[in-house]
Amino acid sequence: PSSPNVFGYLNGLHFTKIMAYTAFRSDTPEDRRKVEEMIHDFFRDLPVAAVFGREDSFPQPRMYNIAPEDFIVKATDSAGTIIGFAINKTNLKIYPQVSPDGLEIQEFFQFVKKNSKLDQLPKRTLELRVLWVSKEWRRRGVAKTLVEESMKEAKAAGFEAMRMCCGNEYTARLARKMGWQEQYRLAFQDYPKLSGKNLQLNNAPGHDYIYYYVVNLLTQYI
Repeated sequence: PSSPNVFGYLNGLHFTKIMAYTAFRSDTPEDRRKVEEMIHDFFRDLPVAAVFGREDSFPQPRMYNIAPEDFIVKATDSAGTIIGFAINKTNLKIYPQVSPDGLEIQEFFQFVKKNSKLDQLPKRTLELRVLWVSKEWRRRGVAKTLVEESMKEAKAAGFEAMRMCCGNEYTARLARKMGWQEQYRLAFQDYPKLSGKNLQLNNAPGHDYIYYYVVNLLTQYI
């Protein structure tokens, strides 16, 4: 493995220098419920929350709606506690409902999606829409493992490509290292001018862009 913190794995068990974890697909109703309860941590950590000045009041989705055909890859520690997960969406036209105070941010994501030329991707494209790892387990290779397992599951299910919206430099850097290609890039501070909206956005130190990355599952070695 490329991560300096991971030195091996055995039968799905991944070892770090001090801890071990497992990562695998889960379709159980209980895990879906747990993941939906944990999604608020993912949204709160996004740099876009700081950009829009919503670090302490990020609008929560009314309903995230993990559909039956979608699949989750979860990582658990030795006690079975979920320490990270990836939500992979098969229906790319369904997005979570948000409260009225979240329309400004929703419009931002709609602008990004519209300008990313995603319609040029293969018809059988899956979206890795949520990639989250608990703070205690970050920088240990967990995110990379979740992406790898998601790619394997997607390829086995007959998908030709995957796409991922990267709202921070950590996931963008990971995508690049794993061979994903940049499909679109937008500087946060360029959004008001390009969209024609009268907005004053903040800076999120170290996170200047939002991206879309894609990978061809038919040519990428997994």
